[in-house]
Amino acid sequence: MRTRFLSALVSGLVCASLALAQGTATSSLTGKVTTEGGPGLPGVTVTVESANLQGKRDVTTGANGDYIFNLLPPGDYTVTFVLVGMQTAQQKVTLGAAQSSRLDQEIRPAAVQAAVTVTADSNPAAILEETQVGANFKKNLVDKLPINRTLQSATLLAPGVTNNGPGGTEGNQASIAISGAPSYDNLFLVDGVVTNENIRGQTHSLFIEDAIQETTVLTGNISAEYGRFSGGVVNAITKSGGNLFTGSFRTTFTNDKWTENDPYNAGSGGSGVAPAQADTRVAKVNKTFEETLGGPIFRDRLWFFLAGRQAKLTDSNQTRATAGAGSIDPIPIPYTHGTDEKRYEGKLTAAITPQHNIAATYVDIKNHETNNRFTTNILDTNSLADRDLPNTLLAINYNGVLSDKLFAEAQYSRKKFTFEGGGCAFEDVIGGTLLIDNSRSSARYHCATFSNATPERRDNKSWSAKVSYFLSTPSVGSHDIRVGYEHFMDFRFANNHQSGSDYRILGTSAIIRGTEVFPVFRTPGDSTTLQWNPIFEDTKGTDFATDSVFVNDKIAFNKHLSFNLGIRYDKNNGKDSRGFLVSDDHAFSPRLAAQFDIKGDGRFVANAGYAQYVTQLADSIGDSSSPAGQPASIRWFYRGPCINCDANAPTSSLLTQDQALRAVFDWFNSTGGTNSSPTRDVSIPGFNTQIVGGSLKSPNVKEYTVGFGSALGTRGVAKIDLIYRDWNDFYASVTDLSTGKVGPNQFGQIADLTVIRNSNSLERKYEAVQFQYSYRFPFSAFTGGSYTWSRLTGNYDGENLGSGPVTGGLSYPEYISFAQNRPTGYLAGDQRHRARVYVGYDLVTSLGTLTLTALESYDSGRAYDAVATIDPRTYVTNPGYAIPPTRVNYYFSSRGAFRTDDVTRTDLALNFSIKVFKNLEIFARPELLNVFNEKAFTGGRIGTDSDTTVLDRANPGSNAATAFAAFNPFTETPVGGTPGQPGVNYALGPNFGKAIGPAAYQLPRTFRFSVGLRF
Repeated sequence: MRTRFLSALVSGLVCASLALAQGTATSSLTGKVTTEGGPGLPGVTVTVESANLQGKRDVTTGANGDYIFNLLPPGDYTVTFVLVGMQTAQQKVTLGAAQSSRLDQEIRPAAVQAAVTVTADSNPAAILEETQVGANFKKNLVDKLPINRTLQSATLLAPGVTNNGPGGTEGNQASIAISGAPSYDNLFLVDGVVTNENIRGQTHSLFIEDAIQETTVLTGNISAEYGRFSGGVVNAITKSGGNLFTGSFRTTFTNDKWTENDPYNAGSGGSGVAPAQADTRVAKVNKTFEETLGGPIFRDRLWFFLAGRQAKLTDSNQTRATAGAGSIDPIPIPYTHGTDEKRYEGKLTAAITPQHNIAATYVDIKNHETNNRFTTNILDTNSLADRDLPNTLLAINYNGVLSDKLFAEAQYSRKKFTFEGGGCAFEDVIGGTLLIDNSRSSARYHCATFSNATPERRDNKSWSAKVSYFLSTPSVGSHDIRVGYEHFMDFRFANNHQSGSDYRILGTSAIIRGTEVFPVFRTPGDSTTLQWNPIFEDTKGTDFATDSVFVNDKIAFNKHLSFNLGIRYDKNNGKDSRGFLVSDDHAFSPRLAAQFDIKGDGRFVANAGYAQYVTQLADSIGDSSSPAGQPASIRWFYRGPCINCDANAPTSSLLTQDQALRAVFDWFNSTGGTNSSPTRDVSIPGFNTQIVGGSLKSPNVKEYTVGFGSALGTRGVAKIDLIYRDWNDFYASVTDLSTGKVGPNQFGQIADLTVIRNSNSLERKYEAVQFQYSYRFPFSAFTGGSYTWSRLTGNYDGENLGSGPVTGGLSYPEYISFAQNRPTGYLAGDQRHRARVYVGYDLVTSLGTLTLTALESYDSGRAYDAVATIDPRTYVTNPGYAIPPTRVNYYFSSRGAFRTDDVTRTDLALNFSIKVFKNLEIFARPELLNVFNEKAFTGGRIGTDSDTTVLDRANPGSNAATAFAAFNPFTETPVGGTPGQPGVNYALGPNFGKAIGPAAYQLPRTFRFSVGLRF
């Protein structure tokens, strides 16, 4: 198996010169050599050496004494300056991934007797030398801190980064947002490969933690070399082997019982929390294994690196059984969720000649998941399903030094991801029909959501080429000019079956007797609906391609002034799942920045910038008007015999789920089945939704930055940046009198046409102060951290948990022209303060090293609001619409009026290693998270893990409809109160702002540890 794997990589290397991605995260080093304060010194040989570089590389300074090294692997370097008749000088410098560093050197005439070697300290941190706003985290730091060592955990250490997107919780790092952008709109790269998931935009974990060499996070002033985002760029690189054999083996131990019981299940989280329940945590030790091995095949010519990770993990969950009419002692059913995941990485790095290198990386993930759930709101374990999630990454990269001043790079990248299983295993109407309880917030039971009929693919691929040229001039400084091209394609193949049988029954309620669930299907009031979701046209797969060209010039004008001047051109060609062209637009993105070195020595710098970023076309938005692969929704009110309508009936006389379904379909078939006219509503994908051919554009954001940074002596650095962003060209759904009507369709429908287009009637703005620092004390202690003050305001959140990107609603303007339909305020991702501070101490002895670190976190509360839907039709004269809206949004509070709790947390880690032999050490790493077991209410997934119910006339809860009075949203301000209070228009639900699930609280105190060896 390993032989075939290595053979495949070698074959890839042979083909790499024919391949042309955003490119791997290499480094640049530039500078100027002078003598005794005079002008630049030409003819100096500058040589760089590193354990991460195959062989040495040298250049000769030009007429102005300038030099440059491009396409260097990140790492620690020794830089030597040699000129006949002058002293030899040598410096140490650390180069970060996707960063440029500057190293100037003054050399003096040599003494007659002998040459003298001068060794200097490393240059100031790269964050002062870059106009880009960002942070860099190397493996040796990440390994010491009490964090997960993942790409996501490192990213969340940076200023300007939160995990406040939909689905993000304090213990779940799967919803990263950067600098105010929607969480789906960042760019994640691992070895130059885009690892974003195609719909929600978060990164897949296509890495092995011990294989990550370093991670760079860019949050502002980002170079024109990067595109297709409006948030930030996260760029990780993995190890490449070397001239010495190195490796590691690590086992990480976790256990459900090593995490304190959460406040929700323990019943100790304050008012509104569920009463204490049985402890369902599983006392099982979970083990995650990691292995790495790298070294030379041929010294300085061919290196290999291999890594693996195996994790078979279990965690405990339970169904959400709640009381209701006829329910007797409903019992939540405990179940165990598990994942069996295996990750493998292989990399070859080859020097064709000392000036030309090729690297090939392959990552393969095999992930089998048991008892997966689509939502936490389930009533039985039939809603669970097993699934497989295979995921692969391939990158082939070439870089070459064509001369001292000319460099070239090319890369081919590919990522494949597939959903296999995870849905209902049955396709008949009895076994494969999904049941939903309308009385319990659409709780699901009887079978799993979706279907196993067709695997879903979400892939991407890209190729790119880049040339850089170093130009040194006597009058306008030195220029690092980069010109590049990239082709990127996003592909999704999905037939989105909503259940195994394509049927759902939206029942009135359910009777729960212990662990048994009996559906209640009532006919009075048409409270039960039979829903059919056929797919009339199979998908052909989407094809959203972007072709990009960029020019970027980094200018060192003199020792005080430097600039970054760039422009990027992106051209979309997007075809939806039926092959229809939905986007054929283009946009220019200027990237302009200036930096002023106050003293000319790199110690104090100020910078300012303007940039525009153009996003990638969102797959789900671009495909929203296509019928291919999309389910229709055809619904009938159930008007057959009342099923299980006696809440007090003995259990033995209640119809089971299968019996109830047979009764429903017997009635449905007796009325003509799917040939009968729908009695509730019909929605046919693509019928009344349209994207005018090629008209959809990518949204964009304008950014303004000002910053100041300072070296803290020779041991540290601090930097503060002010960032302001303003988004434009939002995705919007527009239905008005100008869009007209369509129809009739096969059901005789005439409908109002909705056009998906771009609009600037929506608003999203971000302003922030982003601060970071790091410092190493002379007595082996170190500290660092970040702080962000920010405000995210507007009237467009632009995403949700279920769909990822969503359009802004601008339809039926006559019915939504009141202030509380779309108010401007604090958006869902708004968080005023976020801070991370770490401290550590290294105790180095002849036996080994002991490092103790503490990480203190503070997150102020997240914003949420009181919003519900109302019926505006009573107060509007229909101007001519076929079907006026029956429900529109009404904000009963200002947007973002409520806040979750502030969260503080202290985490500790102890890293202890002992040398066994000269190059072999064993290590142990215990960690304690949330040391003081703080129990802040974080809200979790707002609306899913916490309650945001608003009661009104249409949704009075347990009260009669007359408990609340109607109001005119155009002329009246509704009055809040309690249910049943005369004359009150609405009330917040009895559990509003309280937990309805354990994820609504911060991670309880948790212990874990790992042990291993490395050499």
